[in-house]
Amino acid sequence: MVPGSPEQRARAALEEKRAAAISIKSLDRAFTSGALFHWATGTKEARHRVDRVIKEREAAHAEQVKVAKAKHYARTSFVWSSDKYPADEGPWNQPLISGYRIAGTETEFKHELFAKLCADVIASGLLLQPNAGGEWSAGEGCANLLDAIERGASRIGHAIHALATPSTGLPDRVGAKLSLLGVATVAELMKKRKIVAEVCTIANGMVHSIEAERYGTSPLKLLLRAGVPVVLGSANAGMWYGGDGTDVHEQLKLALSSGLLKRTEAAEIMARSFEITRALPPEMKQRFINQARMWATSGEPLQALPKADMYGNLNGLLPHWWVCSQAEQQNVPCPSLIEEGAKWRDMREFGGSYEQRCAIIRRAGHEALPSQILAVAARCEQRNVRLIELSIEPHGDLYNYFRMCSAGRSLAYERHGVYVGFVVRFRREVAERETGHIEGSVKRGYELLKAALSFNQLWSASLDVEVNEGEDD
Repeated sequence: MVPGSPEQRARAALEEKRAAAISIKSLDRAFTSGALFHWATGTKEARHRVDRVIKEREAAHAEQVKVAKAKHYARTSFVWSSDKYPADEGPWNQPLISGYRIAGTETEFKHELFAKLCADVIASGLLLQPNAGGEWSAGEGCANLLDAIERGASRIGHAIHALATPSTGLPDRVGAKLSLLGVATVAELMKKRKIVAEVCTIANGMVHSIEAERYGTSPLKLLLRAGVPVVLGSANAGMWYGGDGTDVHEQLKLALSSGLLKRTEAAEIMARSFEITRALPPEMKQRFINQARMWATSGEPLQALPKADMYGNLNGLLPHWWVCSQAEQQNVPCPSLIEEGAKWRDMREFGGSYEQRCAIIRRAGHEALPSQILAVAARCEQRNVRLIELSIEPHGDLYNYFRMCSAGRSLAYERHGVYVGFVVRFRREVAERETGHIEGSVKRGYELLKAALSFNQLWSASLDVEVNEGEDD
């Protein structure tokens, strides 16, 4: 349309009217010892209301509340606390891209479609961390696992069907490839190449890969017996959390009490999660590893350890939450593809949906965050990049306010600084088996990766992802 045309003016008027009519869908407030947190979902009108409430609260609680803000922008929630802690000098003030993840229904989106993308991820020095081998069919799972390994994956989510043999569904074509590599199963290959399997026992049961009650047949135990490096994880943070025993800490307790894991095995799983992560500086990693191994022989119950990983992302960065497993995977959260309360058997209906995402960890001072985040969001909007999620969340008590949304929980801080998991993610709904749509989505993933690799510029609002008109959901 021509700028300023009657059609444009009419559309602008309609959008303004809609924006004015939309009120805040949800505004939750909670006081902690250090800050007042708000969460809002809405449009411009919602942001104005949030600002008004903040001013009122600041006036009424000037002593208890320093500054806290929450804004909604481009259908994306931003939450931060401006409690000020001095950020350390040095490289940890610089962005750190931890890895690239491909997730979704693996039966529909083979890793072979991402061949060039995966190659560029590896060439850039990033970790390739796909989900594979968690499908209902062992045959499909084995094929996807082998393909992911051949693409250079260093960590694989689920990896259940790595255990398959010819008698339990290993396809002949996969078996032939494995034979050429000198192994009989994908699990042997993972052991040989030290590729880590990220296991969530709760998720395994919920999607019927195993029965959750039959821990004796858990993939976790079998993968350990096969010598595969294993860490526990939360799988889909928005899906499995809810105070019902689905965080990593609860998984460890359940595994110990059921006999699924020995104490030494649990300690090694915790230690390994920090050995393989890029989310921590070396000295902090070693401290966590030492603490985990000391616990193995201390005789202390797991309950004596601080509860960890309730929020699904970077809790492993906090010394007092050191028990967190899978610290790196959790800064690349997989959102729920199912609304709260949906039947798990309906997961197949989402076979035409998958996601690609890049996560960047940054350590910085609080006061710099709001302008940077809003600038990135504005740039995304200018480029017609639909952000499914771009979120930052402080530690602790916000869990109860966020548990019903699939927002990634991406911020944890210590008293001497702030770690930020910045997640750029979009979801594409594509028709099953329509190659053209899939190729278009792969192209978008490639553009997203390129944007993340130039992240120093991204923080100054130069995210440059080209999107063809008409392709957004």
